[in-house]
Amino acid sequence: MSPVDPVPAAPPRPGAYDESYFRDTYGVEGLTPLGMHWWSVRWYAAMARRCLERTGGRRLLEVGCGHGFMLARLEARCEAWGVDISEFAIGCARRNAPRSRTFVAD
Repeated sequence: MSPVDPVPAAPPRPGAYDESYFRDTYGVEGLTPLGMHWWSVRWYAAMARRCLERTGGRRLLEVGCGHGFMLARLEARCEAWGVDISEFAIGCARRNAPRSRTFVAD
């Protein structure tokens, strides 16, 4: 491999992104009002809404949707789709954003 070729990523081990991963990494099961994660979801959702409005888009795909917090903010305005590698995260996303279409994929 030359220095500019990317190093292939190893596939994640089964269960690598389970409930303990999200708890230990983010320390949240939901959004704490006025917390950093709460603000970032609001900011990115607002940016996505502006892009949808400017382009006339009606569909949104969030890759790595995690618990689906952003999908929940956008699903009333567009057809929202989410994909994540974690079965646990997709289960949370389905509860948080029930009108969105969510799938486990890598």
